[in-house]
Amino acid sequence: MANEQNLKRASPSEARENGRKGGIARGKAYKEKRRMREILTVLLENPTSTGENLKESVAVALIERAKTGDVRAFETVMGYIGDCPTERMKVNTDKELEDNPFGL
Repeated sequence: MANEQNLKRASPSEARENGRKGGIARGKAYKEKRRMREILTVLLENPTSTGENLKESVAVALIERAKTGDVRAFETVMGYIGDCPTERMKVNTDKELEDNPFGL
């Protein structure tokens, strides 16, 4: 268990060096993610054998999976169109609260 005797505080120079290392690693990870996003964007724009681009094919496949009962596919589709059930919230007006203060 941690207590004051076994905790070691880094010196300012050690903290600075650790922060620098973390910043470098973060920059590298960001560049890798950006490169992957660029590659995927290009690939999704390529046409398929049916003439539509890959984005359209993926969207159709996702909707087909949602129609078979795949809840995760359904949530993904709803999230993309901005109709995520967890983001909606009903706000009561003052008049509604006067009529029914407990929401029953």
